[in-house]
Amino acid sequence: MGKRGTPRTPTAILKLRGSDLVAGRANEPAALSGDLKVLDSVSSNAEATRIFKRLAESLQAMGVLGSQDSTALSILASTIAKGENAANQALATGGDVIESPHGQIVNPWSKIRDSTLDAAFKMLKDFGLTPAARSLVQTKGKSFPPTTPAWRINLDEIGRANGYR
Repeated sequence: MGKRGTPRTPTAILKLRGSDLVAGRANEPAALSGDLKVLDSVSSNAEATRIFKRLAESLQAMGVLGSQDSTALSILASTIAKGENAANQALATGGDVIESPHGQIVNPWSKIRDSTLDAAFKMLKDFGLTPAARSLVQTKGKSFPPTTPAWRINLDEIGRANGYR
């Protein structure tokens, strides 16, 4: 028989929420401070690098980004960049629905766009960059910058510009 009940909430999430349960978990590692290291796949892509820098700036201003988060942040930036590329390809090839010899079909680029942006949105929740997730995060230092929130990077811009949302 498998484990029952909900899985244990990670200590990092409990700390961000300001939970008293953290006191019982003193053996767990703390966030490391230091320089963020960008993955090569992100540094070779100008769009992913731009997204990485913007996300890192927002998370550092919130006081919730450690150097060990750079890999996850790189994957998130890469995923958002892939979603943007797929959105542009969908537009270039005829939009969400295209004609085929068998009639109208959903553009494969639209499917890729939707799946990558859904995956990115799930990752944004893990970083506390959605309104619902941010309400559970207790930040250190400054409040969230007054500029456009990082979780809205190009997701709304792409949608409006391309007529998707």
